[in-house]
Formats: sequence, structure tokens, C-alpha cells
Amino acid sequence: MISLNKLALKVVDEIIEKKDILRIEVLKTENGATVIDCGVKAKGGYEAGVYLAQVCLAGLARITLHHREYGDVVLPVIDQFIEHPVLACMASQYAGWRISHGKYFAMGSGPARALAK
Repeated sequence: MISLNKLALKVVDEIIEKKDILRIEVLKTENGATVIDCGVKAKGGYEAGVYLAQVCLAGLARITLHHREYGDVVLPVIDQFIEHPVLACMASQYAGWRISHGKYFAMGSGPARALAK
């Protein structure tokens, strides 16, 4: 069986290893959680965004950036090739994870959703 979390963790480990090149911040919280800032307070960039997308797709996608002409306009384009689309898109990203505590409520998604009960 494919573990989405283990696949995503491989990408996370690569992000942490390349944090200086990607211009991201890696922080540890008091409770031991790792927070990776790919562009909120950190400078980040396109490559950091590609890695973030790969984490969200549990490492099951090949993502490329390029430019495409539309008449006289040139725009950035993101292409994704996904070998296992149901796992990468629905199982990994579907926001079906209800998170609530007191009055707080949110819908969670991402590879960790597979662990939610």
C-alpha cells in the first residue's frame, strides 16, 4: 500500500535540506511541530512553490514551470503530470478532514488527512 505521508515526508526532507537555496524558513514550535514558511514571511519563490505543490500532491506529481504565449501576451504556466491522480488529488488534497475544538472549526486536507479519524 502506498503511504501518502511517507511520500510527502521525502519531499519535506528535501525542502528542509534546500531551505537556503529555496529562501524559505523552517521553524520548530514549542510542542515540536515543524513549520515550513515557503513565502508568507520568508522570501520563497517559484521553486519553493513547486516543492510546496509536490508536498500537497504527496510527491506523486512532476511539476514544471514555463511561459506560454497567448497572442501578444506571455504568461507563466504550471504543468502537472500525475501518475496516480486519485491518490495525489483526492486522497491527498480533498478537504474532508473536520477539525474542531470548542468554537473553532476548519476543514483540513493534505497527506496528513489519511491519518485523521
